[in-house]
Order: sequence, then structure tokens, then C-alpha cells
Amino acid sequence: MSAKPHTAKDLLKMRSESEDYAKLIRIVEEPHKGCLIRSPENTVPSLVPWISVSFPFNRSLIDIIERLTREIKSYTFDNSGNRYYFRCDEENVLKVIGAFRHKGFEVDDELTNLYNKLTQIIKNKKDYLPIVEADRLVNFHPVTENYLLEKLGPPKVSNIVKYKDRAIQFGISGINQSLLQAGLKDVSTLTSKLVARESPTVLIRPTEWTLDDIVLSLIELDRLPLLVLVSTEDALRDLKLMHSALNKYVDPAETAVLFRLDNEKNADFNKYVKDQGLNNTVNKSTKVVYVSKDKLPKPLLKSKWAPSSVLRLGSYRIQTKIDHWIYESDLVMHYDRTATQWQPSQVKRRKTQTL
Repeated sequence: MSAKPHTAKDLLKMRSESEDYAKLIRIVEEPHKGCLIRSPENTVPSLVPWISVSFPFNRSLIDIIERLTREIKSYTFDNSGNRYYFRCDEENVLKVIGAFRHKGFEVDDELTNLYNKLTQIIKNKKDYLPIVEADRLVNFHPVTENYLLEKLGPPKVSNIVKYKDRAIQFGISGINQSLLQAGLKDVSTLTSKLVARESPTVLIRPTEWTLDDIVLSLIELDRLPLLVLVSTEDALRDLKLMHSALNKYVDPAETAVLFRLDNEKNADFNKYVKDQGLNNTVNKSTKVVYVSKDKLPKPLLKSKWAPSSVLRLGSYRIQTKIDHWIYESDLVMHYDRTATQWQPSQVKRRKTQTL
């Protein structure tokens, strides 16, 4: 009697059972259903694929997996077998493939090729890292290069400090030092310190710097539009001081104060906003926007206006939505004696650098 042919379902089951005893590393669209992702939802892009690592039980391989799960936050696993899933990005490809490449695993060609390409880049960084030289940008993506040249112009003494200021935002690895040193001679001391920052978040102490110093740096670095966060407790004082510092650079018509206070206790604040002509709607010409630390106004979100820099007048706790909204900014200045310790748990904590 001849054997009954295997159905497609039988073949799929046999393949699945055989993979339980195979050492495989593959790219998959998503983990098996029921796996709990070990990462805050808002920090994990939903369209990013996963690296699936499966193997029969082996103590030495488990030790490697445990080390990887300490280093990689975005991972999950399937309790029904030794299957682990890691978010597929360049950093994780280097870590996962690097850890198992000599352990007898069958690895997807796509992952192997990406790993080999990444290791070559690391060995020859100078051939790949974005560098700013006199009159030219080296190793930049065409879109980024075109944007920077249109925004700042070809690198030269008069604008090289602006390029340095945007190093964090655009991943600029190196800048022509002789050009930079010449450019730094023409800017203020605070500007020199700001462009040398290693963190997007900085603390600027009132005992060292005035609001006039900050505004001058923003003008020198072409860092408008500016978002200013104020406390409702000191709103009138802060608005007057900031408006005075900005007044010679920014027209009142280019300023929008997007909150009001209770007239019974804060009529003077609302009157000042009206009398100074700061009660404007936000549009593409708006250079300065003031918001309360307690609320992210819907009109601001609908306007699609985006700040080039953020100034926090005080180191108080701000509303979580505002914290998320400004998190991508590469220049957030805390103007106070100490930086706030409040940061939402859903985002990676940033170091605050004191200038």
C-alpha cells in the first residue's frame, strides 16, 4: 500500500516541529501572538520587523540570550519553546548576529548581509560618517545635505557655528576645526558653550547668564521659532522679562501667548497680553510661542507649528503631553538654578548638561 501524501498542513506542522530542534535566526514581521513586548509602546516603531532566535535548550545559549536581554530593551519571548524576538534595527543586528555567528545557527541571508555591511562601516568609519568641511558636506544623505545647504548655505566661517550647533540633530560626526575655531571668535561666550553641548538638554543658571544672553545666542544660531514654557504662578513676571529680551528681535505680531489665566486673580497678565499685542494665532510666520507648563494647546498642534528650540523658564514638572512633544528637540534649555528631575517614564531619560 502506498503512503498517503502529506497535506500542506502536515508539512507546515513538520516544519514547525523540526524548527523546535533547529538553531535558526530569521526576520519576522511580528512575534508569536501572546508575547509581551519588553519596551514602552511609544518608543517602538510598529512597522519595524523582528529578529527571531530559536534553538533547542542549551545552557550556554541561554546565557548568551540572558546577556542580550540585559543589553536590548525591545525584546520578547515565546514560552512554548526557546524562541526570542528582538526589534530589528542596526544596533540589534550587530549585537544578536555578533553573539551567535559562531554558534552553528542558520541565519537569514538578509541579516547576514546587513551584519557584514555594518561591520565594514564600523571598520571604515571615516568613509561613512557625516563630516563638515570648508564649502562642502561629506557622507551626508542627499536629502539632509540639500536641506542643510538650503537652510545654512555652504560651510564657511560665517555659518560654521550653526553647523556645529546642529551636530546632534543631524548626526554630524566631525567639523573642520580650523574653520570652527575661526567661527567661534565671532559669537558670544554662551553661544560657544551651547554649540559644544553633548546633550540636547542643558541647564543655564540665572546666576551665570541673563535672558538677554540666551536670546542673543538664539539669534546667532538662527534658532527661532522658539517655544517658551512658563509657570502659571510666575506667568506675568516671566512673560515681561522674556518679552523685553526678545523685543528688539521679534515683532509682537510674530508672537503668540496661547493661554490665559483667571481674571479674578490674574487680570494683569491677561491685560498685558492684550496691550502688548501678543494675543495672536499661530501661523508659519510665528517666531515665539508661550504656553503654560500645564497644558499643550490644541490650536498649537493643529497649526503644525514646530519649534527650533525650547526654553523652560524654571525647572518645574510639566504636563506629560508637552514633555513628549518637545522630546525630539535637540535644544531644550532649563533656565533655573537646578534642572528638573521630572521626566516621563515612557521615554528614555536624558542627561542635563550644565553650561
